[in-house]
Amino acid sequence: MKATKTIREKLGLNQEQMAQWLGISRSHLANYERGQRSLPAHALLQLGKLEIMMKDLQKRNPPKTKQPVDAGKAQRHKAAKQKFQLYAKKYLLQVREMGHKLKAIKQRHEQAQQLASIINKLTAETPNEKKNNKQVLWLQMQQYFVANKLKKCDEVAQMKMQAKMEIFEMMGKIHERFGNLEI
Repeated sequence: MKATKTIREKLGLNQEQMAQWLGISRSHLANYERGQRSLPAHALLQLGKLEIMMKDLQKRNPPKTKQPVDAGKAQRHKAAKQKFQLYAKKYLLQVREMGHKLKAIKQRHEQAQQLASIINKLTAETPNEKKNNKQVLWLQMQQYFVANKLKKCDEVAQMKMQAKMEIFEMMGKIHERFGNLEI
């Protein structure tokens, strides 16, 4: 409960942003932070992923105590900030690319569904005695190809892409925050 608030504050997120990322309402998160409510399983998983990412980043860049800054250290700090900002840009670019891929998957799914309905109508409308072997074979092949196309761009694939986008977006934001820290 307090850990959630601490994580949220370290990332500079407000309750609305954190709740959106966890997939719950802001009031649900507020009640959880006060100890009045528990989180659903999917939100706990997202929170666990976030904690793992933060711990990983802290291992790579442990907090340092303030000491007199020498020129070399300032240079390294500046380079580290630039590196974090570069990674943030890379993650956010990947999110944009994934968004385009997700849009394409959705379009292919719609097209495959339309094609499947057309093939089903053709199959149903043409009586069996009027179909020759070539027509039957062609319709069967089309049904097979459409079924495969639907499998490749089904809702599970779309959900996986969406989840991956959310993770990359959060990683981009984390890197952006670390790139803006003053040590």
